[in-house]
Amino acid sequence: MTFGSPSFEPVRLPSQGRSRAAVAAAVFATIGLIPVSLIFVIVAFQRVRRSTDRGMGFLLYALLMNLVALALITWGLDRIAPDASGSENTPAALTLSVGQCYDQTAKKQDHGARKIIEASAPRSCAGPHDGEVGAVFDASGESWPGKAAIETQADAECTKRMTGAPQHRPDGVALRVHFAYPDDVAWRNGVRHVVCSIEREDGAKLTTPYGSWRDLNDLKKGDCFDRPPGTVLYSVATTGCFTPHELEVVSTPRLPDGPWPGGDAVERKSVEGCRRAGMPKHDADGHPVELIYFPPNEQTWKLGDRLVVCLGRRVDHKKLTAFL
Repeated sequence: MTFGSPSFEPVRLPSQGRSRAAVAAAVFATIGLIPVSLIFVIVAFQRVRRSTDRGMGFLLYALLMNLVALALITWGLDRIAPDASGSENTPAALTLSVGQCYDQTAKKQDHGARKIIEASAPRSCAGPHDGEVGAVFDASGESWPGKAAIETQADAECTKRMTGAPQHRPDGVALRVHFAYPDDVAWRNGVRHVVCSIEREDGAKLTTPYGSWRDLNDLKKGDCFDRPPGTVLYSVATTGCFTPHELEVVSTPRLPDGPWPGGDAVERKSVEGCRRAGMPKHDADGHPVELIYFPPNEQTWKLGDRLVVCLGRRVDHKKLTAFL
């Protein structure tokens, strides 16, 4: 019996080297090329699973690095991107603009001489209201400065911007500066502005628009108004001179500098100054007009006040209806 020589087909064993795809996935994950690394992760996984290539450690490392990178990217976008509901998260007080009035919606919080605005939507200034906005400005800084820092900034800047505002209502009631500022949530949503307002110090309602008020020494020739009740005149609510009014500013002379000359001398010099500046004797309809004047007193004289406010009104105390 004859046997032929056996024939053998060569057997190709799978490679036992490291998977180049796994190494590449790990390298690209390390340098931050996440999309490229993910592609090599998929390729390496297929090759390692179907052969004896080594590289599972590189593959797991790449997967871990990609997951960490994706988590950091998601967290960062959440921190810097404005919230889609940002306008809903913005306090109502920060939606107010100059000249708008409001009512407080929460218990007022004392902060020394000033208070925080916690306001509802704007309301008419013609009716009773808690406050009126007099200034709006953007807070400084790129990142959220913290509650204490932004409150200090709001207090200082609102006080500065409202310095020229009347400090009393026409009836002598004292006023106080208030403010509203963004919290950390509103700041992340892009809100940077601070709202400054004025309210009554005693917490009662205002009843007239604050924007029309003028301190007595801020009145100019041609300003018209009705005298408010009370014996002490701090500030007035000016009106149009073509609507009925009691008083019109006809001049604002200044007295000479020097030591306080005494009450009688100030009175005499004030009358002389008013008449020298020009005082009409009749209104447009021929009714007799008399002079009323407000001179500086001894206390304001020491502060540098030399202004005399000269006013004209009808002798019969009826309303004027046009400029004098």
